[in-house]
Amino acid sequence: VKKFKQGTLLKNTIMLYILQFSTYFLSLVTVPYQTRVLGPVVYGYVGVAIAVMTYFQLFMDFGFLLSATEDISKNRDDRDYVNRKFTSVTILKLFLAAISIAVLIILCLTVPMFAQNKALYIIYIIAYAVNALLPDYLYRGIEQMTAITVRTVLIKVFFTVMIFAFLKTEEDYLVMPILLLIGNVAALLGV
Repeated sequence: VKKFKQGTLLKNTIMLYILQFSTYFLSLVTVPYQTRVLGPVVYGYVGVAIAVMTYFQLFMDFGFLLSATEDISKNRDDRDYVNRKFTSVTILKLFLAAISIAVLIILCLTVPMFAQNKALYIIYIIAYAVNALLPDYLYRGIEQMTAITVRTVLIKVFFTVMIFAFLKTEEDYLVMPILLLIGNVAALLGV
């Protein structure tokens, strides 16, 4: 049993490193291209939108990646418990996503900075809401990091290739959140 645990730990650790490295490497590949094509002003709009979405993502995740992972890890042999936890976390994330979308819509209707780029913000919030529904906490809790890593790396590679294929001018800036949304929907459907 101890040897099995060490093998699983090593495998999951390697998968986490691959996951993290892919994020850095693929960003290193795409960000210079995005900044050159979009220019400083439009890339700034996209950067601000992504920064705002980070706060919404924190709200929608609500610490479940830590707390739900721990609960599932402690009770991974109890299928009923895992199913109940999965259902309750999903319902709560749907509720938090609905609140986030409502708040963003209000911001887009009342704050000029948001209203100026409302399509960008709306597409991003939907993409982030779909991402919040991914049950990464479940896979981490049952120590199946390979599933998360393969899915995430494939989505990031898809996103990277599509950025080079479809982002050609400043006016194409909505391609970025649309591709993120497509990738997140594909990941959710592939779960």
